[in-house]
Amino acid sequence: MAHDQGEVVIMSGLQIAMAREIGGWPLYTIVMALGQVLSATSFQITLLSGQSSQDNMQLYVLGGVFLAASAVWYPMFRLKPSFWVLSAPWVFFGLAFFLIGLPSLTQALHPAHKALASVATWCYAVASAAAFLFFGLNFGEEAVSISFLRWFTLS
Repeated sequence: MAHDQGEVVIMSGLQIAMAREIGGWPLYTIVMALGQVLSATSFQITLLSGQSSQDNMQLYVLGGVFLAASAVWYPMFRLKPSFWVLSAPWVFFGLAFFLIGLPSLTQALHPAHKALASVATWCYAVASAAAFLFFGLNFGEEAVSISFLRWFTLS
C-alpha cells in the first residue's frame, strides 16, 4: 500500500485480517457497525440482567458514569490513534457481558446478582459512551480518506 509521500506502508497481520471481506464488506466495517449497534443504549444490559426498570438513583449513577466516560473518550479520541478508541470499548462490552453471565455459572454468586448487574451496566455505559466514535469514524469526514490507516496505526 502506498502512502501519500510515495513511501510503502507495510500492513500488519491485523490490518490484513480486518481488510478481508465477508459478503462484500470489509471486516473492519462490520466491527464498526456492531459497535454502533451495541452502543445504542446501556439499558440493553439492564434487560439482560432480568430487570425491566431502574430506580432514580440507578439512573443518576448511570448518567454520571456515561458523562464521565464521554469526558474521557473525547480527549482520548483527539490525542490517541483511532486504534485505541475503537478497540477499548470492546473491552468494556466484554466485561459487561462477562459480569452479567457470572451468576448463572454458580449458585454462590446469586446473592451478588444485583451488584454484578449494576457493575455490568456501568461497564456497558462506559462502552456505550463511545458510540460517537464508532459513528464519527465510520461516516465522518475523517473516516472517508484515512480511517483504515488511522484505525490500525499504533504510533
